Amino acid sequence: MKNSIRILLISLSFSMLLASCSDFLDVNTDPNNPSSVTVKELLPPAQAAIAYVVGNDLQIVGGIYSQYWTQNPAASQYRTLEDYNQTTSATNGIWLTLYTDVLQNLRVIEAKAKADDLKQYEAVSKILQAYTLHILTDCFGDIPLSEAFQADKNNFSPKYDSQQSVYNSILALIADAEKVIDADDPVHPGADDLIYGGDMHEWERFSNTLKLRVLMRLSEVDPTKAQTEIAKLEGAEFLDVNETAKIAYSTTGGSTNPIYSVIVGLGNTQNLVASRTIIDSFAATADPRLRVFYLPLPNGNFVGNLQGAYNIPPVANTISFPSPKVGARAGDENSAKAPVNLISSAESYFLQAEAISRGWLKSTLKAEEAYADGIYSSFLENGLTTAAADTTVLKSSPFPTTGTVQQKVRAIINQKWLAMCGTQGFEAWTEWRRTGYPTLKTSASSVLPTAVFPSRLIYPDREINRNLNFPGVKVVSEKLWWDKN
Repeated sequence: MKNSIRILLISLSFSMLLASCSDFLDVNTDPNNPSSVTVKELLPPAQAAIAYVVGNDLQIVGGIYSQYWTQNPAASQYRTLEDYNQTTSATNGIWLTLYTDVLQNLRVIEAKAKADDLKQYEAVSKILQAYTLHILTDCFGDIPLSEAFQADKNNFSPKYDSQQSVYNSILALIADAEKVIDADDPVHPGADDLIYGGDMHEWERFSNTLKLRVLMRLSEVDPTKAQTEIAKLEGAEFLDVNETAKIAYSTTGGSTNPIYSVIVGLGNTQNLVASRTIIDSFAATADPRLRVFYLPLPNGNFVGNLQGAYNIPPVANTISFPSPKVGARAGDENSAKAPVNLISSAESYFLQAEAISRGWLKSTLKAEEAYADGIYSSFLENGLTTAAADTTVLKSSPFPTTGTVQQKVRAIINQKWLAMCGTQGFEAWTEWRRTGYPTLKTSASSVLPTAVFPSRLIYPDREINRNLNFPGVKVVSEKLWWDKN
């Protein structure tokens, strides 16, 4: 498996190089003419490419905007992110990889799977297409979809579809996957599935959890639709403890964690350090996960830097570093082995807790039980015990059983934010955009007006310069369709 991932990542780097040299966006390549490559060969690089973006570009952006990390005063790589001064060149890689290396391959897999009656490959391809589109539209808002991949029609400037329309397409893809997924089908992916090894029971639960995530995103913009569709998930199975959808890595060159790979490429410079926001939050409840996600100073203390305060003179051993557990510690090879989480079991329980709290999901669990299970899952998957959770987090931050819906949502999202520390930065930032929780402070180096935060990623310059149907530049503070907070 380690050698396979190494080969896949080398192939990914090569394909990204080719994409960067093309004369027009490969988003328009025709998926209806698949080459002789098999679905078994196409699935792993598509999954690896998703994890590369989620575990690298979006982990860094989300980690900074969620205030897990901040720029090390002794370095400078991510100062523009801290300034909220995104550049159009910085988002090229996200766009190209997710369209060219992921959606392109997944559509070919779908076409070949249909032609060869490989229904479980078809199901996996559709679920992953839904996941990828979900990421893209939550990054940028409106994106090309209905006219994408139409090179055979000489359409090299696909129109942009509204985010609402894209969300409808995401839900349709999940529904289509549900029609063909069958855990008892003897023909299914195996070792070529880097996420679940071909376990279609796990894919069913992943699909249900993804659907719940997508629908919860509508909570502030279309609660009626969210409630109606979530009600249909009664009796569905969701990701349970130790069922986190993730891709594992190793210390072998070419198969290392994406952030660690970037750190090595930047000369092992420690650009990311602990943010004071998250350190203070963990410390307030004596949360033992603080020692999992961060390294103590020589005196045993944990100290975070004020978000965006990178202009202070750097002093050695005064700011805590991320631990190897999250892949972001320079010079520590253990960082190479950190997995990339796509959807965690903790997130699954927090999604259920919120849906139950809102009265949208009928479940055998009570909201307070799902809340506790989310915390337990986070503790267990990080080598801690449920007893430790009981005596720290659940003791100091019990579920507000008699509180208002909004008080319950705030408690749930605050705990989700803590559970996602360093491992699901983009999703944590996205949930902050949706709910306004937790309470964050604007960066000390922000170029935006007072109390204004980033609400999106800006479109890449390749689209701005090459797509004749590009709808116009968006500023970083312009909110997405579902962002009403």
